[in-house]
Amino acid sequence: MDYVVSVEIQVAYSETQMAQKLKPITDAEVVLAQKEEFSRLVWAVPLFIMIHNSEEALTMPRWLHEHMPAVAQQYGLPLTHIPSPGELYLALAMGTAVPFLITFFAAMAGPRSFGLYLLAGIQSVMLTNAIVPHLIATILLRAYTPGVITAVFVVIPFSIFWFRRILKCDFVAVRPLIFSIVLGAMAYGPIMMAIYVMSGWV
Repeated sequence: MDYVVSVEIQVAYSETQMAQKLKPITDAEVVLAQKEEFSRLVWAVPLFIMIHNSEEALTMPRWLHEHMPAVAQQYGLPLTHIPSPGELYLALAMGTAVPFLITFFAAMAGPRSFGLYLLAGIQSVMLTNAIVPHLIATILLRAYTPGVITAVFVVIPFSIFWFRRILKCDFVAVRPLIFSIVLGAMAYGPIMMAIYVMSGWV
């Protein structure tokens, strides 16, 4: 008898657990999950930018002085000034701080906001930067170039994932996202030149 009662209690407990697991998700829980996903996605952008810029900070000062003159001569590039470590670090600091500010703006503004589309443009700039110069320069030189490891294994795959994810989560609309990606790629050159000028590179 005790065994039967014990089995019935276990069955009842299992049914209660199943009922709790199958409990319908409320609208509030859905909204909270969306907010958490949105926050993770937007703040991942400056985090991965910081990881990429850290590789450049560790490897670029020495690489520029050891290889840049020969590379400039080989490809006929104008070279009047090799940036000092201080100039390089200042440029990288600006290239890290600005995305953090834009991310804060996007996080406050929410999905389908100007801030998020601006952040999408920044991620497009990073994707363009990963291909030109990092990937292409490494292929042409057949040697390591500063930032190429995180460009290939972090920035490119993360960019693809990020654009697909914000679209799948309905945080952006298709046409404005495409516009942001194209505009970011086109703005890459002017943005980098502005950073170089402000940091004293040129």
